[in-house]
Amino acid sequence: MAFFDPESGGDDLPPSSQLGNLFAGDGGADVTDLTYHRETPKKQQPAKPVDPNAPTPIHHCAVNAFQVVQGQHQARGKLGCCIMNIAASNEFYITLYSADKRTLGRATISESFSFTPQVNNYAAFYDDKRSMWSLNFASADALADFARAVAITRFEASGVSTFLTQDAAAPPADAVPVAAGDSVSVRYTGWLLNGAKLGAQFDSNTEKGFQFKVGKGKVIQGWDKGMVGCKKGGRCYIVIHASHGYGATGAGTKIPPNSNLIFDVKVMKHKSKSGSTAGAAPVAETPSEPPVEVAQPDAQSETQSSAQTTKADVLKRMQTLGQAMVPPTETQAKDELLERLLKEKEEREAQEKQQQQAQQQAQFMQGAMQFDATGRPILSATMGNPMGN
Repeated sequence: MAFFDPESGGDDLPPSSQLGNLFAGDGGADVTDLTYHRETPKKQQPAKPVDPNAPTPIHHCAVNAFQVVQGQHQARGKLGCCIMNIAASNEFYITLYSADKRTLGRATISESFSFTPQVNNYAAFYDDKRSMWSLNFASADALADFARAVAITRFEASGVSTFLTQDAAAPPADAVPVAAGDSVSVRYTGWLLNGAKLGAQFDSNTEKGFQFKVGKGKVIQGWDKGMVGCKKGGRCYIVIHASHGYGATGAGTKIPPNSNLIFDVKVMKHKSKSGSTAGAAPVAETPSEPPVEVAQPDAQSETQSSAQTTKADVLKRMQTLGQAMVPPTETQAKDELLERLLKEKEEREAQEKQQQQAQQQAQFMQGAMQFDATGRPILSATMGNPMGN
């Protein structure tokens, strides 16, 4: 099954060769000539007009990519991952490409686009063909930088008039979401936005931290509302429209009027409004649902179909619990979780069956059943045998 058009070349990529340097370590030229050569000054050529219909790179990096095919991770190797922009249509998208510039996947970015960071510097998203990709970034900072670019382009692509948040790192599994009225201590850095580009830094508090109560009007609206749902130990970007920031007046000399802003925020402490310290009890986490479920293979037999359905249910449950979509190299942890979830399912079904039998027996003992002319109880198909025989 083909997931890209090998004849398409690099239609989603810019005509320049600047993206090729991501693969410079693979067969690059070995420079050994250290002799000085005088360079003849070149005449400056007039700048070529920019084609607004040509894709322009916004952010790019190299990743180790895995594509989920029929519920299984398939390694795609080292790929280039680039966020592109077509100015004429204000279109933004992620493109994944190989060393020979073949496009393997493309995902259009909008306000609702879901880019989900996971443990071990992984992140997952669905492309335009509704195929799931799991990308492994070189470091936590590389993942955070890419997430920042995603946050900015989500904001710009849809003309957001309030604010949006974008996770930059996976929070701890036991982290409790921040709610209105909670107290938090955060470390942050703020920048101006210059369209789809990061502007000048105007504020930073990465040492002592800043404490406030969420939803009490002590900070700008973008913070009061954008902090809701963030988690202790997590990291996110909050992109704020001027209407939810400093408005038409700005703030001092560093924030001009009508400025859109972006903040890199880390929640260091979180205390709920009830007075308890949040983060002690595990809470199930529900990620965004994909456009459609990943296609399952055609059933070859009833046994195979049942096994595939069970596995799909378990993988969906793993996502609900906030577990990472690990690649095939981490099969041991995945198998252990699979075994535990199946055991929980069996225990739950057994308990439900016992409860049903107990209810049926109680109905029988209380005379809730009907009797025929001979005095024998009439057992309906829905009730079954109340004695369990």
